[in-house]
Order: sequence, then structure tokens, then C-alpha cells
Amino acid sequence: MTRIKSLFASALLAATVAVVPVANAQTVHFVGAGSSAQWQAFALAAFNDLATPLGNAGHWTAKGKTTAGNPVAFLADPRNSQTNPIPNEPGNIWIVWGGGGGGTPTDVWTDLSVDSVVGNRAFFAAAGTKTAPVYGATVNVDASLNGTAGQNAIAAILWADNANDGVLPNSVFTAVTGKHVNVALTDIRPEDAQYATKRALTAFNALSLAGLGYNHGPNAHIGNPILSSQAGSSAKATPVAFSLHGTDPISRITVRGNTTIPVGAAPIVFFINNNGGTFPATNAVTFKKVGTKNTYPLANVFDGTDCSSGAVAFGGSGNSGTAITAILREPLSGTMNTTEFTTFRRKLNAKDSQEKGITDTTAAPFNPLSLACSGSVGGSRSRAIGTGEEINGATGGGVKGTANSIGYAFFGYGNFSKLAGLATYNYLTLDGVDPINNTYTTGLLPACPGPCAATPGASFPHLRDGSYSAWSLYRAVADPADPQLANIQALVQKAQDDVNSTIPDFVPFHTTDNSDGLDVYRSHYLQSTIAGNNGALSTSLQGNTLGGTTEAGGDMGGCIEKNPAGPPGVLNCKQ
Repeated sequence: MTRIKSLFASALLAATVAVVPVANAQTVHFVGAGSSAQWQAFALAAFNDLATPLGNAGHWTAKGKTTAGNPVAFLADPRNSQTNPIPNEPGNIWIVWGGGGGGTPTDVWTDLSVDSVVGNRAFFAAAGTKTAPVYGATVNVDASLNGTAGQNAIAAILWADNANDGVLPNSVFTAVTGKHVNVALTDIRPEDAQYATKRALTAFNALSLAGLGYNHGPNAHIGNPILSSQAGSSAKATPVAFSLHGTDPISRITVRGNTTIPVGAAPIVFFINNNGGTFPATNAVTFKKVGTKNTYPLANVFDGTDCSSGAVAFGGSGNSGTAITAILREPLSGTMNTTEFTTFRRKLNAKDSQEKGITDTTAAPFNPLSLACSGSVGGSRSRAIGTGEEINGATGGGVKGTANSIGYAFFGYGNFSKLAGLATYNYLTLDGVDPINNTYTTGLLPACPGPCAATPGASFPHLRDGSYSAWSLYRAVADPADPQLANIQALVQKAQDDVNSTIPDFVPFHTTDNSDGLDVYRSHYLQSTIAGNNGALSTSLQGNTLGGTTEAGGDMGGCIEKNPAGPPGVLNCKQ
């Protein structure tokens, strides 16, 4: 396998800088927000590699709500005010600490799991004054959890101490609560996250679907909340504008600088609740993105045209068999946007979208989404907010709880643990290509209850060779002027170095020992403005990390190309 060496020598050198404890104080080195797909890997890397000595280190996790019904943790946008009412964003949290002694740790790392777009917004939000700017949303942990044991959201066997979560020390609680986000963990480029926000905040355009119409909020910069339609859920996602350069659109304060640090790549997996085999058969199921006359049958399932088990996407004649439910993610999701632009909204299908026909964003059945499909068989579309809801529902629903349903998510062993090995659930091939394994057999989702080491270079073989088309590169976004940059880089690198030996949830971008790395990338481009262009994306190529230049532009749905250090050529640029 081709290895990337000289391009990253300086970055890797910085990433090996040891954490320097600060005497009698807690330094929070890493305050992450964003991608749920990266949440576990970064927690394990923080504790297993950086929280030393182990005897003074600890880990703590919390998910969902407290016994009083409050979020265990949330992000507060610093631009929130009466004129700009920005809702708090709840999420799952991990905290790791180490260093020092006598029960007083000196080094802390934490991350809050929210949507990738929200994570980017949390990083780029600028407030304060021109002479005293404030950057980043604040992390807030519910006060009732101070001094309590964690919820063991990550299996004990994966931590270096093989132990359940400890008690959250008051000093660590105090250090984390109110701390500003300094890292966005994201499934998509910041430019793509900003594009997704602008698209959500633009008036609905039924012809091009360049605008999705969630612009009914309190002002032009804060949209209408996108609501979950899963049983028992109160989850919502609110589009809020942010800038990557220049001045913040709400506060008019100059935004901070940013650099992206590649983490690794993972595939989008389509999966079903087959209801005991009625939808569809549990053998190899193939989706065809481009069929006869350049049709996009898989897009027709999620755009509400044909929600049937006999859809062309499943090899049928169309609108026949059993009615099915397509479960969509919210337009602020990195998962939704990766799927949208790699699989549905392509150059030859540029006016289609899974948001097709969702015209009213203020009332049911459009928000929360519970919309009947237009085909003769029936079927419906519903909305999930977050990966957990997409797969498992809240108190019900999701693909797990909805018979004859289909959804999509970034693959992760933890994400799919409740469906793994069960005959009722299958993952599917895309154009006949398996997203997880070399050869498609039963379609059962694989399990990894504990460390399940993978040989370097062996995970996700068809993502690696460029034949599987629905995937994205995970990244961390940081401020190049942040005094904690070296510590941020160190954690990013450790997550990559460890992934093959713990739970191989993604292909590492580049490991320190050169044993593994990513040999494909997506071409970068400029997003065009929303108005007047049918929502198309410009194909003007921009810099990308594998080419050795500073990254710029978007890449969701970009052509799949080989690492310039290896054999050249475009591998997959189906339109």
C-alpha cells in the first residue's frame, strides 16, 4: 500500500508533542463537538494513550437525559440573545482526565456528540467584542452529575483500565463546564457544513430543491427547528448561520482562523428492517444508482416516488409488493449530506433530493415528517434526528422498531451493536459493492463486543479501492493559533494509530508507523451560491490534503481519485 510520508512529517512531529501538565490547575486540552461517529474513538485515544499516569487517570460518560429530564450536557452558542434566540444543543458527552496526583488531575479532554454541522457552528461561532472576541460555544454539564459515577456508555473492556466509569471529580466538572469548544469533529468539510446550513435557511424551491425552506425562524440567520418524528422523541435541529472567514453573520465579530486535520474515512451503509424476510429477501440486495435512461432508483425510494419492496432499487419492476418506510436524517447532518451528494443528488440528477415534496416546515406531516409516498403501493417517509434515532429510535421507531423500513448511517460497530447478528436486519450493497466486507454473504451486520483487531490495510476494502461510492473523510477542525494545537494533533493521531487494534470503525488517514493509510480521496470544488443556480455544485477543483496543498472547498460527492503518491487516475466519478 502506498504510504504518505513527507507530506505530513511536520504535522506528525507536532502530534507527538507530549502533554505538559500545569501544576495545581486543570488544563482542558481538547474540547470537541460534532460527529457521533468519532465520539468513541477519541475518548479511547484520550484515556488509553494520553491520560497518564494510569493510576491518576479517569473516564466518565453520559448519554441522554438526567433523572430530572434535563440533557446530560449541552452546547450554548455565545451569540444567543433576545434578538437572536439560539437554542441550546444537547448531546452525549465523555470526559477523560489524568496527570497530577492526590485526586487532583491536571489534564482534561472532552467531547460532545452532536451533528457535524452543529459541531462546525459551535467551533466557528464568534461573539464578544472586537477587542475581546469570544470563540466557540460553551460545554455545559448538568450540575446534578457533578460527583456522580458515569453511565458506562463505552464498554469497560475497551478502556486501558478495563473498568467502568469512575466518579466525575468536582475539579474536572468545574474545568469542563463553561469551557469553549476548540475542535469541531466533522463528517464533512466546513465548507460543506456551511453550504448545508445555507441550503436549510433558504426559501423552499420545489423545482431545484436548492433551498429547503427551514427559514421560518426568528430572523434570517436562525431557522425553524427541524423536528424528529420518531416515537417518544423531542429532538430537534435548528439551522443557525455561521461564517468560515471574515465576520460572523450574527455578531459581526471577526471569526477565528481554522485548519482541518484529517482523521480517516468511513462508509455510509444502507440497512433495512426486513420484517422476517418480507422486505426484501435476505440475500444480496443491490441498489443501482444509474439504471436505464440515467434514472436514480435509490433516490426514488427516499424522495417518496416509490416506497415499495418491489422498487427498481431492489431489483423489482417498481411500485409493487409491500409498502415501506424510508427514514431520513435531518439536513444539518453530515450523514444526510454525505448520502445526499454521493448517492441521490448527482450531476445528472441535480434537482432531486430526499427532501423532495417536504414543502411546509411549520406543521405535520412535514415537520415532524410523516409524509405518505406518492406511489400506488403507498409507504411513507419519516425523520430521525441523530444516528441513534435513525438506527434504534427513541422509545420506539428508527429502523430497529419500524417493520419494512430502510435507513442509512455511517458504519460503526457501536452504532449498529443493537442490530448486529440479528436476522431481521440487513445491510445492503450499493451497485453490487459491499460497504463493509470484501464479499457480501448473509448481509448480517457484524458485531464487535470488545477489541476486534483488524490487519492494517484490511478494513473496508471497497472504500479503500475506490469501488464503493458512498463515504466521507472524517476531520477535526482547529484554530492554528490555539496554544493547544499540538495536543489536539496528538489526540487525532492517537485515534488513528489505535483504530485497527481496538474497534476498526474507520480507515485511518495515516498511522505514525506507516502501517496503514488512505489511498483514495474525493476531488474538492467550490460550492456555488444558493440563489439562481438550481443548487448545483461547481466543479472547480480546490486544494486537498492528499495533494499536499491546503484544503479548501467542499468534497461531499466529489470524484473518487487515487492518492497522488500512488497510481494516478479517477476511480469512481459516476454521475
